[in-house]
Amino acid sequence: MNHPLLFLHGLEGNSQGFKAIFLRNIFPEIIIQDYSGDLDERMEQLIAATNAYSNVSLIGSSFGGTMAMRYAMQFPQKTRQIVLLAPALSIQNWESFGSHQFSGYATIYHGRQDDIVNMRDTLYLAEKLIRYFAFHVVDDDHRLQSTVQNIDWKKLIHT
Repeated sequence: MNHPLLFLHGLEGNSQGFKAIFLRNIFPEIIIQDYSGDLDERMEQLIAATNAYSNVSLIGSSFGGTMAMRYAMQFPQKTRQIVLLAPALSIQNWESFGSHQFSGYATIYHGRQDDIVNMRDTLYLAEKLIRYFAFHVVDDDHRLQSTVQNIDWKKLIHT
């Protein structure tokens, strides 16, 4: 796989959730594993899973979006693209990254009816953390179930 693609599920999600199964049907080669523990433990698992790769594309949902963003900030040279689905960016203290911004491809989807993650917080942090990004406000809730089904994934993911 020249450009590995990984899906990072949310805090209570797993590799058999709706988004994981949906994405696996589109991208049979996608890497989807179960993550557990706190953010630091999950990051260790993600780093181990990507150790042998470069040019990684990450799709992160909620807590997984925070993982994807943190990975992109820690390993910008290994990160090709990130897609963040209602990312819970406000749970991470980003000050340790200073004024550094991720400069790869970034796309964010956030639902208007999201009652879990505050859209304003997400946009504010995205503006601080990502040099160039597309921010899509969609008519959906935190799970983004209908949005995920309507994204042109083949066009969005640069494999």
